[in-house]
Order: sequence, then C-alpha cells, then structure tokens
Amino acid sequence: MALHCFKTALLDPQANGDFEDLNGYLEKCKKLEFQSRTGAFDLSDWILGDFRGDSPELAEYIGALQIERSEISGRGLFATKNIDAGTLILVTKAIATQRSILPAKDSGENAQMIMWRSLIDEVVDSTTKCQKTRELISILSTGEDEDALPVPDISLFRPESEMRSSSYEKLDTNRILSILDVNSLVEEAVSAKVMGKNSEYYGVGLWVLTSFINHSCHPNSRRLHVNDHVILHASRDIKAGEEITLAYFDVLSQLGKRKEMSKKWGFVCKCKRCKVEEGAYCEQEMREIEVSLERGVDVGGAIFRLEEGMRKRVVRGKERGYLRASFWGTYSEVYSTERLMRRWGRRIPAIESVVDSVVDAVGSDERILKIVMEGLKKNGGVGSGSSSSFLDMERAMKLGRGVYGKIAKKKAMRYLLGFD
Repeated sequence: MALHCFKTALLDPQANGDFEDLNGYLEKCKKLEFQSRTGAFDLSDWILGDFRGDSPELAEYIGALQIERSEISGRGLFATKNIDAGTLILVTKAIATQRSILPAKDSGENAQMIMWRSLIDEVVDSTTKCQKTRELISILSTGEDEDALPVPDISLFRPESEMRSSSYEKLDTNRILSILDVNSLVEEAVSAKVMGKNSEYYGVGLWVLTSFINHSCHPNSRRLHVNDHVILHASRDIKAGEEITLAYFDVLSQLGKRKEMSKKWGFVCKCKRCKVEEGAYCEQEMREIEVSLERGVDVGGAIFRLEEGMRKRVVRGKERGYLRASFWGTYSEVYSTERLMRRWGRRIPAIESVVDSVVDAVGSDERILKIVMEGLKKNGGVGSGSSSSFLDMERAMKLGRGVYGKIAKKKAMRYLLGFD
C-alpha cells in the first residue's frame, strides 16, 4: 500500500499533497499501511483537539471476518476468532455519500429526496468510471431471492484485491436503485455515532461490506462515522463463529415497539431475544407491565414487579438482561430520580448489576453510559480517589470502549466521557 501511495504521489502530486515533500508523504502511506495491516487506529490527538481541523486520514481495514450464509437473512459477516468489546472489526470507505443540514420539518422530506437522487447519481457515476466499484456493488442484494445469492470471499473486498472479470455485468439504474434501497445506511441510526464536523449533518451513503451486516435485537457491534469512513467495533464480547450484528432500530425498547419497527424495515425479527420475550410468561407479564406504565403507575413499582417476576420464575443470565433492556427507559427514570431512589432503592437491584446485565445482553449504548456518568458525578466519584470511585470509573471506561471503540488512548477516552 505504501508503494502504491508513493507512486500515486509521483504521478499526481496536486491531488495527493506537496510534490516536494515525498518523504513525508511516504511516511503517511506507511502509517496507512500499518493501520490496514494491524487495525491499530488511534484518533486521540484529533479527539483531544475537540475534532478541530481536517478529519484524520484512515486506511481501510478488515479484521477477523468472513462472509457466510446467515440464519437471520441471506448472507452475513461472521467473526473467525474471539473479539473483545471495543475491538475494531472493520474500517471501510463509502462508495458514495450525501450530507446536508436538513431544513424545517415541513421541507425536510423534500431535502431528503434531493439527497437520495444525488446519491443515486453519484453511485451510477462511480460504477461507470470504475470497474472494481461496479463489481462490488453488483454483489449486493436487491432484496429478492437472497438465499440464492452467492457467498463472496472476504478477500474480494480488500483494497489490494484484483478484479475477477474484465467484462463484469453492467448495472442499470433500476438495479442500482434497488441495491441502494436495501443497503444504504443513514448516519443518524441508533447504533451509529458521527464524530467531527459531520455530526451536524444528516447523512446517507453506501458502504459495501457493512451491507452484509444483519439486524439483531441483541446486537454485538456499533459504528462510528468519520468523514466518509465507517469504523465498526464490538459493543460487547463476540465469540468466534458468532454473526456480527447491528441495531437497525432502538433495541432499548419493549417487544411490541420493536415488532412495529421491524415491520417498517420490511422484516420480522426472529432473534434469540425476541423468541425469549415472545414466550408465554414473558409476553403476558411484559404487556401487563406496559399497560400499568401507560396508566401512570409508579415506575419504581413496575420495576419491582418485573424483578419479582424474574426471581420467582428463575430468569437468569442473558434472558434477565433482555427483559431489563426492554424496560431500560423505566430503570433509568428510577435511577436518575432521587425521590424514586429513596422510595425504591432497597427494593430494586443496584444500578451496577442492571447495567452489567443489559450491556452483556445488548451491548453498550450511550444512554446507559449517560446514567452511569451521571451517578458517578452525583456521588462525587470523579477524582475522589476512593476504591469505589475507581471501580465506577473503570466500569464507565469499559462502557465507553463499547460505545466508541478502542480508537482512543485513556486520556482521549476520559475526554469523550467528560472526566476532564
């Protein structure tokens, strides 16, 4: 990769930096090659500089992954080795993106339509000019007959890979439109975090390899958007052979709401969590608690009832985390309200045990991290030097790695979490 970048600089110095500083450019290319080979990305300086200046240059990186048939839908990405929470899984650059600050609500839909048309035009232009791009896009699903689609080798998506055919099929606009409809990603999704200047914009784009990632209501990954790159990392520990999944919609919500959202996406979620919650006891008990909350029952009482029900029916492990995740909004309301904690604090589980079980079940989330940080600051834990403070800070740092990934050294992570 470094040699390729060096040759590119020689051939086109205006497009690739200062012609007179080839040594510096070669060093930059070596850095990108190291990133691509090892996955050792460090954005600490940019983060500590409050994201000022240009976004950092990033290489593309593919971790311990392969593409296989998925029990969820069609094809999926699978881990080939154990992956710790926060570890980078994938870094990939978009084929095309469109961003804009959306206007007022009444004209926002028109603005999105304009962006969508521009994205289509950009993708069509890219497939016309670049045969490799055309080949990669043609592999993606149009949403029809997914089980019959071939399973490509992951090596095809590496930057150094060669084209398989010099006469690859032409993509017409209608097929490109279908591919984008199924595979495009928005940057404001619940499992995404936009970093830097792009955070003010509504963005949509096509990242080819991430298009193979299916939804689950107990996802194990999250994505960061830095300029035109997606950085995918593990939001909880992932076992070898496990499918990499993302949350297409809010998984910290109750079963009925998730069913509604999955229908809007055009599928019925059959993940392990949904199957557990659709069990005779769970669905009936959860619906009764939902109704009581709608009628204005004390939220502490609702949590107490849920916890008592799980205790009596010996609901443990991830299943307990699933149910707690479905009522996370209710738990967080209790934990963040002094009056409710005074009343219910001794009758409901400590926040630490609930947070750990929810994260183990559905991965880290900014809303969970927020509650932990609020409690830490409220109790004077930041900088107090006590042993309990140290443990709470370590828990917050671990959650932070699940939300942001291991893209920042300790000082930069503390900055993201608001410790400094």
